[in-house]
Amino acid sequence: MTDCFNDFTSHMEKMKNSMGYSEDEDNTPIAPLSFVLNSARVLNVLQGEVAHCTPRQQDEILSTDATTCHIVAVWSSSQKGVLCSLCHVDCCGEGTQRGLDEMMDVHESYHWEESESVRAEAHITGGYDDGDEGGTSDGIGEFVLRWMNDWVSGGSDVAGRRRRRIILTLRTCRIGKGNTRDRRPIARGLILNTLSGNARLLTERHHLDGWHLGPALSLRGCRSYSPYDSSGSMVERMWSIHPPGDDGGVIFIEPYRLCYNEMFLMLLTIENDDLLTTYTSTSPKVEKSNFVSNVRECLHYLVKNGEKIDGEHILERKDKVDIFDGGSRWIVYKRLEYSEERCLNNGNGIDNGWC
Repeated sequence: MTDCFNDFTSHMEKMKNSMGYSEDEDNTPIAPLSFVLNSARVLNVLQGEVAHCTPRQQDEILSTDATTCHIVAVWSSSQKGVLCSLCHVDCCGEGTQRGLDEMMDVHESYHWEESESVRAEAHITGGYDDGDEGGTSDGIGEFVLRWMNDWVSGGSDVAGRRRRRIILTLRTCRIGKGNTRDRRPIARGLILNTLSGNARLLTERHHLDGWHLGPALSLRGCRSYSPYDSSGSMVERMWSIHPPGDDGGVIFIEPYRLCYNEMFLMLLTIENDDLLTTYTSTSPKVEKSNFVSNVRECLHYLVKNGEKIDGEHILERKDKVDIFDGGSRWIVYKRLEYSEERCLNNGNGIDNGWC
């Protein structure tokens, strides 16, 4: 078993080195606890989401609260300008790989007019050494590194064509055993300055306040519990929420189907926080103190607004207006100018304000 582990570790190190990674040069700092300014335009990317932005749209892009999940960020620059992307990877299937490929496609398209290669920097963090707890985190970390290694090395014709323009170098890699202290993840997220590309690590001591968290948290969070597209088909994918542009920042929530079954009703009856965490987390021993309250908020939202199902059969429809209008309506949040009110719409409108 030890030999197998050593072979695996050696292989992972070779992959990181092939992407230009140097552990000696990986000096990505931990962010100060006051890591965002009240006036900063911050884009928070939730689990299962991917977002793209330019410095005209956001000052910082970030994601946090990753335990077994991993955060992947890419920053590229050319004469046209700067593009930042960040995603919160929570599984390792074909849909996630397609989402990662599409993330790089956005960089390719953004810089398509450049006659020379465009250099880009990548940062990966999150996860921890959970081999004795099921290995979910180890599996996602390996998946992300293999994907990036294949992309850099031109493992397919499509990747090979992309690589002619984008030259990707791995700058930060804090995952697995290298991100573990006292059997807990050290870095649980990453914040990227959109203009400079400087990255900082976020730990469990870092907290976002209400308006920096962003809009429609329960609606966006329910996708982890109701993985259906608007037609009702189960999907495994990353949801794109913010395209690059010159606007002041717009979050799009693509239609999906909110469904629940008896299991979710049972979970809502559990009063013991530790027990609910055990049922709903892939890493129950290391979750933050607010994990359970966030789970309950999502479950209550799902039961209140979703359809009760049994397999593929709808048992109960809510006597409410479908917020996605049968899948034809996207919910849009436009950034407002900074104000003391900082009001966030509840997600039932099409032109919602987002501070």
